[in-house]
Amino acid sequence: MEVTISTILNKMDRELQKAYEAKDNHALREHLIVIKTLCGLVLEERMTSEEHIRSKQTPIHKIESVTNKKEDNDVDSNSDSLFDF
Repeated sequence: MEVTISTILNKMDRELQKAYEAKDNHALREHLIVIKTLCGLVLEERMTSEEHIRSKQTPIHKIESVTNKKEDNDVDSNSDSLFDF
C-alpha cells in the first residue's frame, strides 16, 4: 500500500498542532519524534525514487561515452591497439 506525500504531510501537520498543545516536555518530545519519523519516511522515499531514476539513466550515459571514444579513435587509426602506427 503506497501512502502519498500529502497524506504524510497532513499527519505531520496534525502532530505539530498536538506538539503546540502539549502540556509537558515529555508529550512535546513524543510529538516531535513522530514528526521526525514522518520526515524520514518522505526523505527516504524521495531518495529511493531519485536513485531509481539515476540507475535507469546511467547506462545511457555510459553507452554514449563509449561510442564517442570509438569515434575519436577511428579518425586516427584503424584499430584500438596502441602499437598500430
